[in-house]
Amino acid sequence: MRKEFFMDQQIEQKIVERGQEFFNSISGEAPSIFNKGWWTGKVMDWSMKNEDFKVQLFRFVDVLPYLNTSESLLRHIREYFASSGSEVPSVLRWGAGKAGLGGALTAKIMGGAIRSNIESMGRQFIIGQNVKEAMGGLAKLRKDGFAFTVDLLGEASVNEEESDAYAAGYHEVLDALAEEQKKWPALSGNGPDNGMDWGSMPKVNISIKPSALYSRANPVALEDSVEGIYRRLAPLYQKTIDMGGFMCIDMEQLKYREITVELFKRLRSAPEFRHYPHLCLVQQAYLKDTEQAVRDLIAWARKEKLPIALRLVKGAYWDAETVFAKQCDWPVPVWTHKPESDLAHEKISRLILENHDIVYFACASHNVRSIAAVMEYARQLDVPEGRYEFQVLYGMAEPVRKGLRNVAGRVRLYCPYGKLIPGMAYLVRRLLENTANESFLRQSFADGAAVELLMENPAVTLERELAARQEKAAMPGDAPPPPFGTEPPVDFTIPEKRKAYAQGIAAVRAAEGRTLPLYIDGKDVVTETLLPTVNPADPGEVLAQVCQAGREEIDRALAGAKAAFPAAGSPPRRGPPPPAAGTRAVHAQGRCRGPAAYLRNGGAPDAGGRQALGTGLRRRGRGHRLPRILRPRHAPPQRAPAHGPRARRAQRPVLPAQGRGRRHRAVELPLRHCDGHGFGRNRHR
Repeated sequence: MRKEFFMDQQIEQKIVERGQEFFNSISGEAPSIFNKGWWTGKVMDWSMKNEDFKVQLFRFVDVLPYLNTSESLLRHIREYFASSGSEVPSVLRWGAGKAGLGGALTAKIMGGAIRSNIESMGRQFIIGQNVKEAMGGLAKLRKDGFAFTVDLLGEASVNEEESDAYAAGYHEVLDALAEEQKKWPALSGNGPDNGMDWGSMPKVNISIKPSALYSRANPVALEDSVEGIYRRLAPLYQKTIDMGGFMCIDMEQLKYREITVELFKRLRSAPEFRHYPHLCLVQQAYLKDTEQAVRDLIAWARKEKLPIALRLVKGAYWDAETVFAKQCDWPVPVWTHKPESDLAHEKISRLILENHDIVYFACASHNVRSIAAVMEYARQLDVPEGRYEFQVLYGMAEPVRKGLRNVAGRVRLYCPYGKLIPGMAYLVRRLLENTANESFLRQSFADGAAVELLMENPAVTLERELAARQEKAAMPGDAPPPPFGTEPPVDFTIPEKRKAYAQGIAAVRAAEGRTLPLYIDGKDVVTETLLPTVNPADPGEVLAQVCQAGREEIDRALAGAKAAFPAAGSPPRRGPPPPAAGTRAVHAQGRCRGPAAYLRNGGAPDAGGRQALGTGLRRRGRGHRLPRILRPRHAPPQRAPAHGPRARRAQRPVLPAQGRGRRHRAVELPLRHCDGHGFGRNRHR
């Protein structure tokens, strides 16, 4: 990816020239978000200068809709801004300093001022808070020569009532658009004057987030998720078709990708919808495997003989995807350097344009370099103008959209509408994008970066940045051994994992109703006292009956442990001990599978098991007290007291351990309930 896309110099020069012409056409202009005369512009400026303030601001913006009382508002202001420097916006600095001093009246005035300014930031990126406001804003955009796509704010609903409300909101806006579009003349272009924008595209265009249409969307239940979303999406698509509109299915977090792709395919190929070509799917260039995903979609479209539309974006969830992957110990799915995403966007753009006979392309970017590259690829490949368009976000880059309208003529604005609370996540993402050090808009209009640098081939930029950071690929064998870690959680976005999970559930159900015995001293033991284990999702489904231990069984377990372990005070062995009956030692891939894997049924762990157990427990502790099952290797020998509880404990048998100064207590633990993610947790309930 880093070196393979150094294009020929001729087209590279054309891209640079076109980009320079673009910048010349918008010279002297800047997006309103960077206008320091407005409160939003000041906040953006302060956020770019002060990282601490930016973090605090985003935290505050995120919780503001839920601060319904003066007391909670004051408390959060003091927490977030009281210690900030002089560059904090005056209303926030004043409020933080005066919080609690002026009583209820001060709190009310301050709360109103802060909410008003934060909401003004939201309105910067939102076309309207209700349908009436949205229709007025859309009419103005069309009068200025811009097309639109409407997005109802909201994602990842938490219950079915929210999902129903989200679907109802789209029905409402579609009904309004059906009436309003009759008043709008078509946007002119090089195509025929047939009542469609630019001669080929519907006047009404909506974007929809599938996770908001079904509260239980989850990659582990792909089929159920697709069906749940489809149930609400199909009527919306039918209404869109009836009014001659266009629908785009947005791509969200990676965990929803396969659900979204399958949903798109199913909707596009449904018998009742096959005749209608105006259905689009978003692809995110920052994902490492997006190029292959696009190739697969194109191959599917050709196989099905169905024209499709693709919108290519950089991606808005980079931080979340990176952090989540690292938390789960998964491979990071996104490109870790911004030039890599820019490079992928150019490469995938060319791939789509090469298949313009079956794919309509929407290039979504504010990056002038990316825009210029698409224009040159289209010219080189003789792509008709009616087969591609450009898209930018409402409220983000007014100079870019004006320049695009002048040079390309086919510009569509992504226009969210809705209330502040569901729109807060969207607002925060926009603020993060614009204040990031590597943001194209920031570099262009706030930092004043040289045009030559902004138009540089991203492959060249990447090599330069890597060299500056002294990043070198590790030679085979040079990498240090991986640190100890718990087994990562299962990534159900991987089809093989979902298949294995389904097979595991089927296997459990096939043995439903069985009785699970105890395992004592190498033997299965059945008791009369049983405890039902149930399906946590359906408590009425009893999966098995688990035998419970009484006094007799506990005595047998203790006797077995005493018989298996040498008496206390025996000298430690200097080599691997002989295996004892009933011993099961587990030491796989350097991961501790829990102490029960090594101390079971009175059997002595082997040398590898003791070492793995000791390492695992020490590292699991990470500053916490270690379980008493293990005395650390470095612990000094302790002199036993003559009397008292410690003296009695000292009389108990202990397990000699390999090495000096380390002893294990003889412990009986059930292996069947050790899952490798924690000591004693029962994975299969």
